[in-house]
Amino acid sequence: MKKIIVATIPLMTLALACSSVEDQTISETSEDELREVCEDNKDIFLTTDNEGLIRGSCIAGLAAQDVCDEANLATCIDSVKEGLQGQEDLNIDCSTVQKGDVSNCDITVGEWLDCMEAITAQYDGYANLTCADADKVSTEPPAVCTALAERCPQMLGDAESG
Repeated sequence: MKKIIVATIPLMTLALACSSVEDQTISETSEDELREVCEDNKDIFLTTDNEGLIRGSCIAGLAAQDVCDEANLATCIDSVKEGLQGQEDLNIDCSTVQKGDVSNCDITVGEWLDCMEAITAQYDGYANLTCADADKVSTEPPAVCTALAERCPQMLGDAESG
């Protein structure tokens, strides 16, 4: 099963979207609505087999250790891909969506979707980078996600566990 990833932040268990609920706040949206929205918008979620996510994460990790070179990058990418091959089902399973503790989350579904699209676009842009481009890789969510991070941090996971 594909997992929804936000930068290098832990996996999310909440998936949203749908024009009929985009103006509702996340706290107002039912789990059934969220499951339907997930099904309608699977293509915007960043998944564990995203080439840019894999490459960008490897570059960021290797650069932080000051060991980023093309050989180490290739080894890292191969290792991640090999780990993914052991997973039987890489599809996002919207039937398992749970709201969790979002009772005070006043971000709209539309704002959350904008953030998810921006994160996916950010990582898609890393698909062809090399170690020489390490300064172009950011593990910080895009600016459109600022309100989400401030007002509903649980929607992005626990950044401290990273």
